[in-house]
Amino acid sequence: MNLLLVASELPPYVRRSNTGGSVAALAKALSLIGEEPRVILPLSASYANEGLLVARRVSPLVSEEQEIDVYDVALPSGVRVHLVDCGEEPSSTGSLSAKACGTFARAVVALIEEEPAEVVQAYGPIAGLSLAALQNADNSAVRALVIEDIEGVEFDRDAAKELGIQAEALHQDCFLSGQKIELLKGAVAAADEVIVPSVEVANAWVSPEHGGAFARLLSEKETIGILGGVDSSVYNPASDASLAARYDAAQPGAKVENRETMLATLTPPLDDLVGPEREPALVFVEPGQDTDANDALLLALAQLNGSGLQFIISGGEFDDDQRDALAELKTSCRLLKLRSDRERRRWLAAADFYLSIERNEVSAGRLQEAARYGALPLALARLAAKDAIVDCDAELQTGTGFLYDSLSVPSLVDVLARALAARSHQGFVALIQRTMRQDLGWDRPARRYLGLWRRLANRSAD
Repeated sequence: MNLLLVASELPPYVRRSNTGGSVAALAKALSLIGEEPRVILPLSASYANEGLLVARRVSPLVSEEQEIDVYDVALPSGVRVHLVDCGEEPSSTGSLSAKACGTFARAVVALIEEEPAEVVQAYGPIAGLSLAALQNADNSAVRALVIEDIEGVEFDRDAAKELGIQAEALHQDCFLSGQKIELLKGAVAAADEVIVPSVEVANAWVSPEHGGAFARLLSEKETIGILGGVDSSVYNPASDASLAARYDAAQPGAKVENRETMLATLTPPLDDLVGPEREPALVFVEPGQDTDANDALLLALAQLNGSGLQFIISGGEFDDDQRDALAELKTSCRLLKLRSDRERRRWLAAADFYLSIERNEVSAGRLQEAARYGALPLALARLAAKDAIVDCDAELQTGTGFLYDSLSVPSLVDVLARALAARSHQGFVALIQRTMRQDLGWDRPARRYLGLWRRLANRSAD
């Protein structure tokens, strides 16, 4: 099939938000099964800074008498990428002005006129504007929208002309939300199919009690959940050159060497609170900006101080009082600012457990990456986490991680106590092996996408 993936950013080269996190991995997986997907993105200096060889096209795209410069690049996977000069550099959060968003949408239409596509799949609100532009151009391509975050992008109503939005689309069932233009709303209206990162997320977002007003909009579309995967060429402890010692599911024992190597980088070191006969258990945590969740985490850590758990906390938004509370726990936990994904993978290889305190785990990607490295995931039992993790039974005969019921101090203490008890169980190594042996690559999701697109294309032809 002729496939075009439209996104506003392309991790791991540029990651400013939750939008489009799966584009590069999906494109690569599709190319490995014989497809030739293309990707189109707004130009950013970050791509060249990351080492990609960016080449400007001799002839610009022409759209509505506007000349738009386009740069081409080939990813190491061989996937072709088109970078559109929208007239400005995306902000630190990936946002663009109304004029730049409109330029990007027009460039997508012009590119498809130059090289037709049977399926156009857009990621998020900025890329989703191109679906409405294609609809207005009466293009026959199937229009699919992937939503990885329900936070929208709004503009004042008078920005419609710069965005390229037709006057007839400015109503409450399309782009308008009150007196604001909401790009995500218009993208959903223009899409033939809406795809979200998991079945549980799909069920939640079309449910009025969870999705609110957005649920009605989604319920009018066919919304499908497809759980993604991880790029096995990057997230693979058997071949990861960044690790002190490589390992696989058959022989995961080298995690001990990785833990010792990473803990040795900490100054001052974390205390060994359980004595020389037993190593403490290491938990890797990546909190976000949820103040209540971070408060619950810190209170839980205080209760568990001296239990035999050590914590590496990466990132998170902590106020002064919370940082003071962390400082009091310096013998059992350390707050770090990781500089790269490479360093993050080293901590995943070192950790026994990966604790998520995300209230709305829309994408299971980070949980799957942890599982790939044998850092058993602990997560709140809702949304994508319920699709990605099978909760362990007491005897560790089944399960691939640990789920907890609420983002409260008792629940966090309980799930961490369960994890600590599991570590001394005779079935713990088998649990790690079972978790690491899961099929977490992108081949299966890519084939699901391909089947969906073919069905949509056949339906469109009929």
